[in-house]
Amino acid sequence: MPDLLKPMTPRPPQAFHHHQSPGRLICWRGLFGACLLLFGLPSLTWAEPDTYQLGVFPFFPASDIEKIFSPAVKYLSQAVQQPIRLSTRRTTHLFAQELAKETYDIAFVQPFDYINIASKHGYLPLARVQQKMTRPEGTTTAIIVSLRQPDNDQGIQNLRNKILATPPEDAAVSLLAKLMLHHAALTPGKNVTLLPTRNHKSCLQQLYLQKADACVTVKPIIQNFKNIRNIDLYIVAQSSPIPSSLYVVHQRIPAEVREKLQNTILRWHIDNPETSHILKTIRVQRFMRATDADYDSVRNIWQQLKHVH
Repeated sequence: MPDLLKPMTPRPPQAFHHHQSPGRLICWRGLFGACLLLFGLPSLTWAEPDTYQLGVFPFFPASDIEKIFSPAVKYLSQAVQQPIRLSTRRTTHLFAQELAKETYDIAFVQPFDYINIASKHGYLPLARVQQKMTRPEGTTTAIIVSLRQPDNDQGIQNLRNKILATPPEDAAVSLLAKLMLHHAALTPGKNVTLLPTRNHKSCLQQLYLQKADACVTVKPIIQNFKNIRNIDLYIVAQSSPIPSSLYVVHQRIPAEVREKLQNTILRWHIDNPETSHILKTIRVQRFMRATDADYDSVRNIWQQLKHVH
């Protein structure tokens, strides 16, 4: 097993454990208490040396991520005949830090984290999301929605002097929204107000509570929210499509294991009823093979964003 998978690899706090030995919870209580007083609650746990870790960027709360990804983790574990542990972090910033430290063996990342972090730290692309009714295939679009019918002639200018809720500032849709506003001569803090939230779900919640005039997110999440709340949401504006979120694997994982992971993900919509059901639930049609070159358009957008203030 490569050195980076030894027990000394730190792991984030929101790892989902299904089995834990009681013996691990027994320690020198006095020393542990002193550590708590000095350093606060420990933020990291330790992984088994023979366990792969799959990290998922926190586009939803941890409890939702567990529901969505647990069946996939089980299926991947069966395919490679090795335990896989599902992990996330409370914020996108903390997740990005773990990605940069190469903590995860496998990860599900958003496009900008792929080009800026994962691709520079030994991660290789496996498969990207293909949403239903999205063209071109394997792309995603940032969509700004409102509870009120916008003036279609105004487009994104409907947001002038309004409040736009977003997922975290470094989320892909937030960055795309920032570029859209720039092209429309709408300047945050001047003639439009941005309201960053913790994730896509909380962004739409701010809109629902009328604490924001609009929210930027993606199509599957919009549709799910409409169904749950039984409300109408109107499209104000949308970005050009970019390659969608993707699974990556660290190059330290043996090539034969990487191939098994990729083949398994690419056949989820065919081979396994449980994962197929999950894909339908989150309105993902299937996964398609991903390459590094697919994300050159995202790199071009990132260069444009460097000139946006």
